[in-house]
Amino acid sequence: MNHPKITAKAPGKLILLGEYAVLEGAPSLVAAINRYCTVSIRKNGFSVFGLESRNLDMPDLTFHLDESGKVKLAANSPYTTEKRTEFLVEVINYVASRFEGRIPGAYISIDTSDFYHMTSGNKFGLGSSAALTVALIRAMNQYMGRLASPETIFSEAIKSHRAGQGRLGSGVDIAASAAGGIIEYNMPTNDDEIYTAIRRHKWPKNLYMTAVWTGTSASTRFMLEKVKQFSKTNQELHYMILGDMKNVAASGCEAFAKGDASAFVDIIPEYLAQEKKLGAACGIEIISPAHQALENLVDEAGGVYKPSGAGGGDIGVAFCDNEETHLRILKAIQQSPFEALDLEIDFAENEITTRYE
Repeated sequence: MNHPKITAKAPGKLILLGEYAVLEGAPSLVAAINRYCTVSIRKNGFSVFGLESRNLDMPDLTFHLDESGKVKLAANSPYTTEKRTEFLVEVINYVASRFEGRIPGAYISIDTSDFYHMTSGNKFGLGSSAALTVALIRAMNQYMGRLASPETIFSEAIKSHRAGQGRLGSGVDIAASAAGGIIEYNMPTNDDEIYTAIRRHKWPKNLYMTAVWTGTSASTRFMLEKVKQFSKTNQELHYMILGDMKNVAASGCEAFAKGDASAFVDIIPEYLAQEKKLGAACGIEIISPAHQALENLVDEAGGVYKPSGAGGGDIGVAFCDNEETHLRILKAIQQSPFEALDLEIDFAENEITTRYE
């Protein structure tokens, strides 16, 4: 018997401003972008699940849900302690709990190929695990015939993502993936009111942005853990640096909300300076040699630059407030060892909130 295939997708993210500081209550500016995780589910008529993935560097899995509704991997499933496997199992456990473990067996296919460099195979830092979580929850809700609101999808995605990775991150990547468009995000303190953390914005006129791939991947988890350790060993300095970052991030978000491209551009070097201070204090390369080279390159072209996300590698963003400078930046990047990415904002907004400023 042929069963219908249910397919859901979710976009990745590009952080424009507010990394690290968002963990201390600062606003973060983030955009959903046109790199997608796609999840497909087809009922198989059995109680067993089969899961295959592309580009997750993990084996196909076979499992069933035990009497408590938890994932029970088949005895021959390899790498049961591999981090990606553990993450997926925890996300599926959370989803299953929402349906009391009563989910009919299915074939599940996950495609995250959009988040990997086509030539090198290196992973971009564009929020693939968050997009996977949102897409999987959307697909599962459809599979179970549940009409879940955008608020519900967001709330369930952030809770299940935390179940898989702990409470180390802010949830900004989940917010972008679930909401779409451009949002200002404040890390919520109450999980029952997660969706109230989102405020939508429109792109300012005359603000130009170029996303750049440094050529190397970086571990966000490692960077966040080092900052967390620093916050415990030197609370006073941590408070001072993050306080300054919070103020700069708030000013940048305000300029963006007002559509003041020039003011927003002027704020980017201020935030970069604080990131350099934080990296030096924590003993980590938030501004890696690649990011430093890109800062110099973009500065010479007349623009401003900062890492997007935790730094150390992955993606950076260059900004300017006129087309002539934008073209110079693009030309400079094209003549460098780095690569400008063809990223566009995903404006398929899910109405988690409707406040425009």
